[in-house]
Amino acid sequence: MCPGSRELKLKDEWAAVMAPNILRRLRGLAQPPTSLNLNPIDVPNLMLLCPFETLSAVKVGKPEGKEPRSPWCELWTKAEVEHVEYFLDLEKVRDSRLRVKQVHRG
Repeated sequence: MCPGSRELKLKDEWAAVMAPNILRRLRGLAQPPTSLNLNPIDVPNLMLLCPFETLSAVKVGKPEGKEPRSPWCELWTKAEVEHVEYFLDLEKVRDSRLRVKQVHRG
Protein backbone atom coordinates (compact mmCIF):
# COMPACT_ATOMS: atom_id res chain seq x y z
CA MET A 1 0.00 0.00 0.00
CA CYS A 2 1.40 3.39 -0.94
CA PRO A 3 2.10 5.82 1.89
CA GLY A 4 -0.58 8.48 1.87
CA SER A 5 -3.10 6.32 -0.03
CA ARG A 6 -6.78 6.69 0.78
CA GLU A 7 -7.06 3.02 1.80
CA LEU A 8 -4.10 3.30 4.16
CA LYS A 9 -5.69 6.35 5.78
CA LEU A 10 -8.99 4.49 6.17
CA LYS A 11 -7.22 1.52 7.75
CA ASP A 12 -5.31 3.82 10.10
CA GLU A 13 -8.56 5.54 11.05
CA TRP A 14 -10.18 2.18 11.75
CA ALA A 15 -7.21 1.07 13.83
CA ALA A 16 -7.29 4.31 15.83
CA VAL A 17 -11.00 3.89 16.64
CA MET A 18 -11.63 0.16 17.03
CA ALA A 19 -8.37 -1.51 17.97
CA PRO A 20 -7.68 0.34 21.25
CA ASN A 21 -10.95 -0.94 22.76
CA ILE A 22 -10.20 -4.48 21.65
CA LEU A 23 -6.62 -4.28 22.92
CA ARG A 24 -7.79 -2.87 26.25
CA ARG A 25 -10.18 -5.80 26.67
CA LEU A 26 -7.50 -8.34 25.71
CA ARG A 27 -4.98 -6.78 28.09
CA GLY A 28 -7.56 -7.21 30.84
CA LEU A 29 -7.44 -10.96 30.16
CA ALA A 30 -3.62 -11.16 30.17
CA GLN A 31 -1.64 -11.78 33.35
CA PRO A 32 -0.10 -9.32 33.99
CA PRO A 33 -1.97 -6.95 31.63
CA THR A 34 1.27 -5.25 30.59
CA SER A 35 2.57 -8.58 29.23
CA LEU A 36 0.38 -8.20 26.14
CA ASN A 37 2.53 -6.06 23.88
CA LEU A 38 0.42 -5.54 20.76
CA ASN A 39 -0.21 -2.75 18.29
CA PRO A 40 -3.58 -1.83 16.76
CA ILE A 41 -2.58 -3.38 13.43
CA ASP A 42 -2.07 -6.72 15.24
CA VAL A 43 -5.81 -7.03 15.98
CA PRO A 44 -6.98 -8.18 12.51
CA ASN A 45 -4.09 -10.63 12.32
CA LEU A 46 -5.00 -12.10 15.69
CA MET A 47 -8.63 -12.51 14.64
CA LEU A 48 -7.55 -14.36 11.51
CA LEU A 49 -6.11 -17.07 13.75
CA CYS A 50 -9.67 -18.21 14.52
CA PRO A 51 -10.36 -19.84 11.12
CA PHE A 52 -6.84 -21.27 10.93
CA GLU A 53 -7.11 -22.79 14.39
CA THR A 54 -10.56 -24.11 13.56
CA LEU A 55 -9.27 -25.75 10.38
CA SER A 56 -6.48 -27.39 12.31
CA ALA A 57 -9.08 -28.82 14.72
CA VAL A 58 -10.85 -30.38 11.74
CA LYS A 59 -7.57 -31.93 10.57
CA VAL A 60 -6.96 -33.45 14.01
CA GLY A 61 -10.41 -35.03 13.87
CA LYS A 62 -13.23 -34.20 16.20
CA PRO A 63 -16.16 -36.53 16.91
CA GLU A 64 -18.82 -36.72 14.20
CA GLY A 65 -21.68 -34.29 14.59
CA LYS A 66 -19.69 -31.71 16.51
CA GLU A 67 -18.58 -28.53 14.79
CA PRO A 68 -14.96 -28.03 15.74
CA ARG A 69 -14.22 -24.47 16.70
CA SER A 70 -11.05 -23.08 18.12
CA PRO A 71 -11.25 -21.62 21.63
CA TRP A 72 -9.37 -18.70 20.07
CA CYS A 73 -12.63 -17.70 18.36
CA GLU A 74 -14.29 -17.14 21.73
CA LEU A 75 -12.06 -14.11 22.38
CA TRP A 76 -13.91 -11.99 19.83
CA THR A 77 -17.36 -10.45 20.00
CA LYS A 78 -19.63 -10.49 16.96
CA ALA A 79 -19.29 -6.70 16.65
CA GLU A 80 -15.49 -6.92 16.75
CA VAL A 81 -15.49 -9.54 14.00
CA GLU A 82 -17.73 -7.35 11.85
CA HIS A 83 -15.44 -4.37 12.33
CA VAL A 84 -12.40 -6.41 11.35
CA GLU A 85 -14.24 -7.72 8.29
CA TYR A 86 -14.67 -4.08 7.25
CA PHE A 87 -10.98 -3.48 7.85
CA LEU A 88 -10.12 -6.42 5.60
CA ASP A 89 -12.58 -5.16 2.96
CA LEU A 90 -10.52 -1.99 2.74
CA GLU A 91 -7.61 -4.13 1.53
CA LYS A 92 -9.84 -5.73 -1.13
CA VAL A 93 -10.84 -2.29 -2.41
CA ARG A 94 -7.18 -1.38 -2.73
CA ASP A 95 -6.34 -4.66 -4.48
CA SER A 96 -9.21 -4.31 -6.97
CA ARG A 97 -8.14 -0.75 -7.82
CA LEU A 98 -4.59 -1.93 -8.45
CA ARG A 99 -5.85 -4.68 -10.78
CA VAL A 100 -7.98 -2.17 -12.73
CA LYS A 101 -4.97 0.13 -13.12
CA GLN A 102 -2.84 -2.76 -14.37
CA VAL A 103 -5.47 -3.78 -16.94
CA HIS A 104 -5.80 -0.22 -18.25
CA ARG A 105 -2.03 0.14 -18.58
CA GLY A 106 -1.93 -2.99 -20.69
